Amino acid sequence: MNRRVAKRWTSMKPLSLILCVYSCLVYSCPMIASHAMAIQTDFYIVAHADDWQLFMGDRAYADVQANHRVVFVQLGAASDGRWAKWEDGNQLSIESLAGGNGVTLAAEHCSWTTLNGHPICKRSYQNTVSYYLRLPVATHDTGEGFPISNYQTLERLHLGIRTIDSLGKEETDELTSYDSFADLVSTLDSIVQIEMNSSETSVPTINAQDPDPEINRDDHKDHLTVGCAASIIASNAGAPLNLYVDYHSRNFPENLHQESVKLKTRLFDIFDSKVGIGMNDYFAAWLRRTIVRTITHYPITEDLLLYTVGQGIGRYRSLLSGCEKNYRDWRRSWRLLASGNFSGREKAEVFLYDPAAGEANVVSTRDKYVQILIPGSARIGLQLFRYVEVVRTIFSSIQGKQGMQNFGIYQVTR
Repeated sequence: MNRRVAKRWTSMKPLSLILCVYSCLVYSCPMIASHAMAIQTDFYIVAHADDWQLFMGDRAYADVQANHRVVFVQLGAASDGRWAKWEDGNQLSIESLAGGNGVTLAAEHCSWTTLNGHPICKRSYQNTVSYYLRLPVATHDTGEGFPISNYQTLERLHLGIRTIDSLGKEETDELTSYDSFADLVSTLDSIVQIEMNSSETSVPTINAQDPDPEINRDDHKDHLTVGCAASIIASNAGAPLNLYVDYHSRNFPENLHQESVKLKTRLFDIFDSKVGIGMNDYFAAWLRRTIVRTITHYPITEDLLLYTVGQGIGRYRSLLSGCEKNYRDWRRSWRLLASGNFSGREKAEVFLYDPAAGEANVVSTRDKYVQILIPGSARIGLQLFRYVEVVRTIFSSIQGKQGMQNFGIYQVTR
């Protein structure tokens, strides 16, 4: 209770005070309730402008209608140069959730905000807030970037291959660059923190695309990469994490009532009124399904870094969300995986030994990998080999658990 409210209470006459307390007990006391009540905040973090409508539109609608504060974060900008139309279509669809007419934009212009040193377009309408990062997208077929963005992609940022620059018009928009995946994740985390503070939410709910390629099969690289970022944020916040299957959902049985299908279809149609993609069989199949799994608790062990012998491939995998990164330019002569460090988010370390060169290396990955040669490593080859056998046995046991479902890391819901 703030000082102004406290002063008002203490200055009341005894009878007035009694009547006021009685009214609060019998009816309600908005003066106190409005100050004490936190608003649930839900985040929808997606890669593209049409993702949440197609794969999770019914869930977003339910959250808005429950008077939650619902925050949409769109990372990607359209590759065809019409990103402004895609963004407006997304915003129009979002506003329709909260009473907008689906024709005219209420939040027509950006309210620029700077978070973690990056200017970001922000729009607000009723109990919804939208953030547009306007980052380059990739092709679905190859995962490569487009000429308009100098072939930059979110996946390349994730692997530490290069930085990524936001798109926009230099004369009207505030442009920025992200120099690492950690920089991007930190910025997204700042969005979550500022919105949680605005609504006094202690624990939010994060909704995102599933980053596990074994569950979210044949999906867009952008979807998987954004899902990786969202899973880190949810883990940091200890928040419930809803992960949605995207393209592969069409292979699941239909699981929505007709009203939910009509709702999702309407949301997509409102978006498409600005873009003009048109309906097709794939979209129709996705709109008839919402496939989601929920992670509600976070184990200490989250990260694993494996090495494929003789192929020069290092494979990072989160045991929590299934997020993966594949490093394909490691030394092929490396033979032995000696150690794994599970202590950090998006970070793992291994000892690798090269018997031909008599070298032992520490390889650490966080956005990109860093190779560190151990001085005098030729002399520790024998001890390293003995240690390998122990760790290899442990890793074989972990891999045999098929996604760790037996340890209760996540529960699949449909």
